[in-house]
Amino acid sequence: MTGKFRKYLNTNIAALKKSTKTFEDIYNIMFNEDSAFIDDVFCETLDGYRIKSVTFREVAHHIKAIAYGIVSKYSISHQYIGIDLDNGENWVAAFWAILMSGNKPFLINSRHPVSLEEGMFKTLSIEFNVGSKNTKYSPVLLNVEYLGSEPCPCDFKFNFENTFALPTSATSLNETICVYSGQEIATQILNTPEIIKESKQITSFYKSTIKQLCFLPFYHIFGLGAVYFWFSFFGVTLVFLKDYSPDTILKTCRRHQATHVFAVPLLWHTIEKQLLREVKKMGEKQQRKFSKGIKLSTKIQNIFPHLGIKIAKRLFKDVHKKVFGPSVQFCISGGSYINDSTLEILNGIGLPLHNGFGMSEIGITSVELRSKPKYRNQNSIGRPFSQVEYEISSEGTLLVRSRSICTQIIVNGKVQNSVDENGWFDTGDFARKDSNGYYYILGRKNDVIIGENGENLNPDIMEKQFASSINLPYCIIRYKDNDGFVPAMIVQINRYSDSGYLKAVINALHNANELLPITGRVRRFFFTEDEIASKSAVKVSRQYVQRGMENGSIKLISSNDILSRKPEVFDETQELAVKIKEIISKVLNKSPEDITADLHVVFDLGATSLDYFAIIGEINSAFDVNIKLDDENGCYTVRSFYEKIKKELNQGV
Repeated sequence: MTGKFRKYLNTNIAALKKSTKTFEDIYNIMFNEDSAFIDDVFCETLDGYRIKSVTFREVAHHIKAIAYGIVSKYSISHQYIGIDLDNGENWVAAFWAILMSGNKPFLINSRHPVSLEEGMFKTLSIEFNVGSKNTKYSPVLLNVEYLGSEPCPCDFKFNFENTFALPTSATSLNETICVYSGQEIATQILNTPEIIKESKQITSFYKSTIKQLCFLPFYHIFGLGAVYFWFSFFGVTLVFLKDYSPDTILKTCRRHQATHVFAVPLLWHTIEKQLLREVKKMGEKQQRKFSKGIKLSTKIQNIFPHLGIKIAKRLFKDVHKKVFGPSVQFCISGGSYINDSTLEILNGIGLPLHNGFGMSEIGITSVELRSKPKYRNQNSIGRPFSQVEYEISSEGTLLVRSRSICTQIIVNGKVQNSVDENGWFDTGDFARKDSNGYYYILGRKNDVIIGENGENLNPDIMEKQFASSINLPYCIIRYKDNDGFVPAMIVQINRYSDSGYLKAVINALHNANELLPITGRVRRFFFTEDEIASKSAVKVSRQYVQRGMENGSIKLISSNDILSRKPEVFDETQELAVKIKEIISKVLNKSPEDITADLHVVFDLGATSLDYFAIIGEINSAFDVNIKLDDENGCYTVRSFYEKIKKELNQGV
């Protein structure tokens, strides 16, 4: 840690401890114009190939200009105002400006279904959104450029609000809003000295700088708390992305020489897949060499943690060139379950990856900070921060008590207590604690199935058995049949898949099932042609599937019935279809011959969500169409892309 950073850290923490811990206090510390750090770089973006920098002073002036615009042009006060912007300097400026103007930001999740967000707007009586372009939402748009078009008079006085609200994930399709005040955010920031004391790696510099890659959206508690507040509060530079294609993420990281990357497992699983894909191309000999290298590197790091990372980066120098480059010093995964193999491989190549825990309702509450990969690879979420308490309930779920828990939870328009009478929040996650005080998440309480012998069956653990058997979306749920509740697997298939392919899938499922203990096997297998994950979800939600089965939006088909279908014939030699294949093969680095009309790009061809973003972008550019990521009927096969493009082109005639 450099002396400058340590001074900045100590000064700001001391000031926050002495303050009343409101958002106004946090703002005045972060953007203190008398500070020696006010002209440091707040953020960087790519303008062509040139890096554009904005200082803390420039952001402060922008914030005041937007706040002045809200007050002088619209006379809005004490209202919730939405923020409908992508991550960037404008988002940060809008967030603080809304608070400064005496209003309360609502952090819009642009990936939520419109109906879900509209319900939340109604609950919070939101009449205005700050954005940069017309959107799909009903509140009146306040253009961020127009709001900030006039400088704020030097003597203008603002009255800060001290509240913001954010939506939780939409997997359950409930309208759930978490309300925070400055006190809860200050509590999370005050965990930082302890984190730094426990992990020297987290303050590692590269060429005298720390730069945080802003992969996570700021409407997500992980992005807001860990990426923005943890780091901006201490003057660290934020690096903003132009888009979320895999190529952009990796190139941006290398070009800006980002040092810290915090992301959901989606990104880490993507990188693991890309690495293994590249290694596989080199042949069996190189695969064995790579595997041995991972084991050797892990062993060295377990003996000499910090020196071991440097050795690992040298051993896998060519790998790092293809991924983030040499600059990355510290990574955190959070938001959902990360694969054990991902932790093992990425930590093995010298990309220090730590697992963390948090929720929209409680903020970020722990991170596995130990320097040796043998601990990180166990998938621990660490020990609770000093401002946080953990307990295991009598039912085995993780309880959290902290002043970082949101002040209020609103579900479907009704206010609920965020904690019980003793201040505990039940996460609903089964957890265990080891003898050293470290915690591990075992699965969701709502998902547990009572087996035929009375044993609790964890579907998360059962699902792992099938991970290598099929490349289709699936989940295991509680299903009621004549024998009571039994474990049932729901598998989403393409409506054009032929019987030969489906027969192979069924055989693979049954073979994998035989490897489970006899009392813990799947009892029923069903298929569906309907989507089993919401458009905004990063994984399949069992609640979403159960609800879909109840309301009829997810229709189940038995194994026998699925084999009797006769899919439509499709001419794959048509010029348009051939061009679509070429685009998909280019993005996925596959041969066009491997891509047939009805293979799902994600579940059959192994594309990640990030690859899918890239495919959409290439197709829109090649055919001058506007296929959107959040279309109700998404395109995932050559056939579906073909039909969508033909429809768009015909409409344009």
